[in-house]
Order: sequence, then structure tokens, then C-alpha cells
Amino acid sequence: MRIIAIAAAVVALLIFRLSTYAAAPKTLVTGTLAAAGAAAQPGDVLELQARVYDEAHVEITRAGTAAQPITLRGAGVAQSILSGRITFRPGAAYWIIEDLAVDMTGEAKEDAIRANPDVHHLTFRRLHVHNGSMYGIRLENGVADVLIEQCDIGHFVNSGTDAHGIGLQVVSNVTVRGCYLHHNSG
Repeated sequence: MRIIAIAAAVVALLIFRLSTYAAAPKTLVTGTLAAAGAAAQPGDVLELQARVYDEAHVEITRAGTAAQPITLRGAGVAQSILSGRITFRPGAAYWIIEDLAVDMTGEAKEDAIRANPDVHHLTFRRLHVHNGSMYGIRLENGVADVLIEQCDIGHFVNSGTDAHGIGLQVVSNVTVRGCYLHHNSG
């Protein structure tokens, strides 16, 4: 009897722990990336397809939470490609962007990824950001708590003015690690 009671308690504990750490809801992005970002809710995982998302500008205004960040996950760096730029507007927070490419070929003089003031808790992981004429990733004044890791950021060239792989203004708690920054003119 005692062994059965202990076994039942262990099974109940395992079920509780598994349900507590259930996988976040995943949404396969079949339409535009901009529409998916605008509809995202805390805890969502937006799964990109292996294709080119030809969108001039994706604006992110939503916020996740510390316990439930919003994740934008590509199918792989060379597989999911945004042909355009991403801007995080004030109030955007707790986003994880990973496993995709941002290609600025032919785009206007804009930053590939830009975090405006009062944006916080962003993670950029395994991105290939390339071929622009301004900044690969620019963090404006007041941006805080950003991790940029394992990113390849290159070929940001603009004769006569600055162009950098990563541009930091007055920011706090920013970590850049394991990145390859190359062929930038700034």
C-alpha cells in the first residue's frame, strides 16, 4: 500500500511539472511577418517558413513578459530571410529573434535592426544581418538588457558617412558575444 501511494505521488508530481513547463504555443507564419508581429501575445513562438519574407519594414510594438517572451524563430539562417528591416518601437520588450537572415540589399539608407528608446529585454541569436548602408543592429538611447550572440553582421558600407555592424548609443546592460563583425565601413 505504501509503495503504491509513493508511486502515485511521484506520478502526480511529474504530471504537475510537465504541465507547468508545457511548450509555448507555436504559430507558423504563413502571411506577412508584420501581421504576425502585430498580433503576437506573450509566450507566442512565431515559426518562420523556409522562404524569403519580402517586406520593406516590420515594426514591433508588442511586449512579452519576463516569464513569457515572444519568440520569432526562423527555419535556419540561410532558410528564413527577411528582405527588409525590423524596428522595435517604444514599449516593445521581451523578444527573442533567432535563426534567420536580414538582407538589406537594395533597401533605402536604413538600419537593418533598430531598437528605439525605451525598448528592453531583447535577444538576437544566430542572425545573419548583411548588405546595408547604415547599421546592422542599432540600439538607441535608453535601450536596456540586450543580448546579441552568435550573429554574423557584415557588409554595411556607406562612403562618406558611418555604417557599422553594431551601433550603441547611451544603453545599459548590453552583451555581445560570439559574433562575427566584418566588412563594415564605420
